[in-house]
Amino acid sequence: MLGYEGPNDIPSYNVLQREFRELSEGNDIDLDAFKDAVTRTVYAVFRAGVVPPDAIKESYSFGAVAPPLNEKSVSRETKKEELRNWVRLLLDHTTDPLTFGRTTEKVDHDMRAFIGALATSALFDCGLEEMKDVCDWDYPRENIPSGGWLHNYVPERVPSEYDLRDFTPDADRASIPSIDAQFDAVHTRTLALAKEFGFWSRSDPLNIGADMFRIDWTGDSLEATIGRPPKADNDAVTEQWTFLVAGGIDTESRFVLGGRLVATLYDYPTALAEILSNTFDTVDIDSIFIDSEIIGGELIETVRRFAGDDWVISAPDHTIIKGLRRLTPSNCIGFAQDVKWNVEPKPNVVTYPYNSDDPDLVEIDPEKVLTEEIQHEEDGEKVRVPLATGDEGDTRVQGPLVPDDAIPMLTEAFSDLAAQDGVGINKHATHATYLTDRSLRYRSGAGVRDEYIQRWAIEPTIGQIVHNFMPHIKGKDPKQRLYGMHIAILFYNWHTMINRCLSPRGLRLDVTDTQLLQAIRDVAFDPVDYDAFWSE
Repeated sequence: MLGYEGPNDIPSYNVLQREFRELSEGNDIDLDAFKDAVTRTVYAVFRAGVVPPDAIKESYSFGAVAPPLNEKSVSRETKKEELRNWVRLLLDHTTDPLTFGRTTEKVDHDMRAFIGALATSALFDCGLEEMKDVCDWDYPRENIPSGGWLHNYVPERVPSEYDLRDFTPDADRASIPSIDAQFDAVHTRTLALAKEFGFWSRSDPLNIGADMFRIDWTGDSLEATIGRPPKADNDAVTEQWTFLVAGGIDTESRFVLGGRLVATLYDYPTALAEILSNTFDTVDIDSIFIDSEIIGGELIETVRRFAGDDWVISAPDHTIIKGLRRLTPSNCIGFAQDVKWNVEPKPNVVTYPYNSDDPDLVEIDPEKVLTEEIQHEEDGEKVRVPLATGDEGDTRVQGPLVPDDAIPMLTEAFSDLAAQDGVGINKHATHATYLTDRSLRYRSGAGVRDEYIQRWAIEPTIGQIVHNFMPHIKGKDPKQRLYGMHIAILFYNWHTMINRCLSPRGLRLDVTDTQLLQAIRDVAFDPVDYDAFWSE
């Protein structure tokens, strides 16, 4: 879970102790957050099979449960109650902004019961209409919402300027906040609670990945769905519900910041900006990594707003990208500055070989790529090398550099460029290409490639949201689809926190998604006296 290949690769305790002492003396970080992070790391190391020194065992009370941290020594009933305690804490701290705009006289259940119904739907993959018949085997039937509540209660998406971050149930508001506004507040509260537990800080910010996921829709085309082009001549166009999520990709901090239903691919930059804006005051962002979709100037401007120059986007297969790949020799990293991309300032492009042994770094002048000629070629054909030959002295070095830091121009590195392996071929299958504002004079090409690979961590996160926590909502109402997506993100974030923090009463839990969903419905349909719980 720590990202190390094995126990021998983990830094020694002496190394960690020295780093902590230097940080303490420098006083440049939030020491409370650092200590929380160290605690999670110690437990994560133990889960990875590393036996800590005796001093660590004593310091972290590993002997409180014998043998150390052996869950078999904790009764099943204790674990179940501690998971219920977690659910109670999270319900109390995160869900107040959720409202249907109805007074308690107009509803038979509180919001916890509705959250329990959605958890049950995800747990059993059943529609809400079946809820009473599924759950009354275990809980009083009157505690379970009837099936039509989601259709009747989920409000229309009313635009609202109401700030829900300081929301209380008694707050006076002129209209019902939109579903996105309500859940933006809920996700922010969840992330704020995680930050209190020390999951990140300004000295240890999050790396963020963003990606879309799609759910097939077999009905007629809707304004809220996007048609997927057929993959073959005999395929029909498939409509899909398309959602965007953004979240942490670091191993121990994979919280989702939020999500949006995307009605057109051109809404991607605006949707991402809304998610990041909502959590900007709560989450400290280091870098942003994005897969290739529609990568226009608006998206680049969006990531610059939140990550400065520390962003990487997988480049789509446009003409200029094909040209830069053709000019990059097989065992080289190509770096092009100021590539035209319908945005100012222009981004840089890095072309990196997938499988290469210590590749060299060369700089390519993008203005010397003959895009018109490349555009009309068949892949695999050799091309006339599209470079001017009378200006080899132009290295385009910007700013004062140590000589060893300078990147040689392509024409300087190879006297006969056309003869180099791979030149003149569009190496889509062998080279990855990225847009970025990073300068490789200070960050290596391997760093761009290796860090971008971490973005793939958002994909298993999406898999859990869709397959483990998504309620069974199959209708054509976009409001219900949106509600289901947000509640699945909420359940996912709860699961992430529970498995990485001590429980409210100090027990480390390792629960599955099904166990969490069961605990949510147990708390919702068989409630305890909350005041009594928190007064203990």
